[in-house]
Amino acid sequence: MSKPLMVRVDPGKLIYYTLDALTRPVKDVGLDKWGICECQNLLWLGKDVPIEGKNALRVSLLDILDKRDDGHSDWGDEEIYVFAGFDRSGHFSWFLLSKEEYKREKEMAQSMTLS
Repeated sequence: MSKPLMVRVDPGKLIYYTLDALTRPVKDVGLDKWGICECQNLLWLGKDVPIEGKNALRVSLLDILDKRDDGHSDWGDEEIYVFAGFDRSGHFSWFLLSKEEYKREKEMAQSMTLS
């Protein structure tokens, strides 16, 4: 298995993964043991492993799929983005956006930047 790509995420910043990228877990790893992991502001996709006595898995694929099914069942097979990062206080946070919502948010951010 290749080494996971780790991304440093500073407080107040977010990164995103497509749901498709998350739904390719390693064989024989359950949906509740695979997802977005974190240690010392580094995020990566992987299976749950203990680091410094704590589980590295911050949000499992099962949690993500449950949130999509419970709160956004109308999205269907639409492309979905999973945003993860830390608020300005350093607390881990994550949320989902559909492709359409992502495009709207991106356009709004670009227009605010250009103003």
